[in-house]
Amino acid sequence: MHMSQHQRKTVSLAIIGLLALCARTNGVRALVSPADNAALLYYQANIERLRLQERDRVWRADQGETPPGKVARQFLSRDECRAVIELLETATDISACEWGLTPSGRWRVGGFSTSLLSLATWLSVDARIQAADGHYREAFETALRLRRFGRHVGDEVYRMWTVSKTLDAKAFALIKHFLAWMPPDANMITWLELQLGREEGPSWRPRRALASWRDMEIESWRASPEVYEHRRTVYLRQMTDPAAVEELQNLAVPELLGRMRTAYNRFLDSAAVILEGDSSYQDTCTRIEQLIEGVHAEGMKGSAIAFMYPCVDTVDDYYTMHINAKALANAVKVALAVYRLKAETGRLPEALPDGLPGDPYSGKDFEYEITGEGFTLRCRAMAAGYSQGPRHFDFKVRQDSTN
Repeated sequence: MHMSQHQRKTVSLAIIGLLALCARTNGVRALVSPADNAALLYYQANIERLRLQERDRVWRADQGETPPGKVARQFLSRDECRAVIELLETATDISACEWGLTPSGRWRVGGFSTSLLSLATWLSVDARIQAADGHYREAFETALRLRRFGRHVGDEVYRMWTVSKTLDAKAFALIKHFLAWMPPDANMITWLELQLGREEGPSWRPRRALASWRDMEIESWRASPEVYEHRRTVYLRQMTDPAAVEELQNLAVPELLGRMRTAYNRFLDSAAVILEGDSSYQDTCTRIEQLIEGVHAEGMKGSAIAFMYPCVDTVDDYYTMHINAKALANAVKVALAVYRLKAETGRLPEALPDGLPGDPYSGKDFEYEITGEGFTLRCRAMAAGYSQGPRHFDFKVRQDSTN
């Protein structure tokens, strides 16, 4: 099958990454078996996916709540496509996943994140087909596989971590859709509640993540200093202390990198205290904003922290994405309890049961409201970046004539 130049390049890089993983011995073994490392199977699945040129057929079927149509069904029913799905299913059954060089930042490989999201789409569309055909247990199991895939992607490097969170959110969105489609089934929902209680999402390790971003940025400067000279020039122009500007301008790269690391480490310590603390959401957002503003002021005066702004400025996004994903996950878990009570009693409860996950923005229980189509869970405090009131999650309930 004909492949574009971009596809051939991506396949080649995937093979190189796979071979790099196999070649890493760590003094113990010369070959990593696929049974020991899920990444090898993900690499293999991606190579097969690219050969099939699935973009238009599969991506179009992954939009909204509408079940996939005839074209997507026919495509994913092909033997070579089922082989890709089986590789992904096998990979998600393996606990260990070491991606090697590609996502760590030591290689600048364009399209790696896109490849991961494309693989996730295959699982997502397959789950939608299962649910549309009434195979809800299989659909939920596939959604849980997507969540495990997200956990496998959960590298501390920012780009990989955002993909990880995206996959986790996609898994919960699928579960939300399927709950609206399926008839009442208390046993199924109880099983799903137990599975979600056992499954862990992407890790939240702020100090380790901040340190990884630091190392990735500094090593990139070390490997390709000429690429970063423009950034150095731009930031030096913004500084207000002529003596500091002259000193930084004349520093050799190794000494400059040392100063960048020292300055960033001070920021890291302060940021980790905020992110790992138990302050409220609003207080945490405020403290992060104040910290970043302080770092920028320090950089303006001539600190080498200015050259680490790209790492510093992602911290608020990092925290916001974490809480936004937590809000969706908590809402779905609360909704499961509501659906279970509906299945057991034939009607929606008048109020939420006690002991359920809450709204992470306020630290309180979700506001619960029965609607014409089902029910709504509303947050009690505003989320950063939202301008139309607190976030809310609408859940539909299947209307059967027997209920």
